[in-house]
Amino acid sequence: MKVLLVPLLLIAAVAVSGCAVTNTPTEVPEFAKTEVLLYSNPIMDSVMLAMNSGNYGLFSANFSQAMKDKINSEAFDRLISTLRTSVGKYASRDSAAEVIEISGYYRVTYTTQFTDDNPVYVIMSFKKGDSSHLIEGLFFSSKKLSGTI
Repeated sequence: MKVLLVPLLLIAAVAVSGCAVTNTPTEVPEFAKTEVLLYSNPIMDSVMLAMNSGNYGLFSANFSQAMKDKINSEAFDRLISTLRTSVGKYASRDSAAEVIEISGYYRVTYTTQFTDDNPVYVIMSFKKGDSSHLIEGLFFSSKKLSGTI
């Protein structure tokens, strides 16, 4: 059980560092939400495709340096193993996503379907105003995963 906890806790820690809860989440105006989703959606699709294929290079291509430092290829392999054991493989995502601003970051929450669990929430955070649109936080949440975190 300890082995399963490591990658999810690691990602949770990175997600928290990218979305500290020191401020109250605020709604994002529709125009800003559209802007965020224009870069977030293809990044999300790329990350999930990379997870299914086990391609660390593609998975981490849009990571900030801090994320790359936290989730190296060994941590990626553990994450994939944990997800496949707990929720299966990624199948699809809803077309809509929630975007909020918190502590200078945009937090985007996707409702996804995995082969063995639905819904699985995939949360990505991006630093507001950063034109590189690098992932600063990544977190997975579902009923099946909550028992392992």
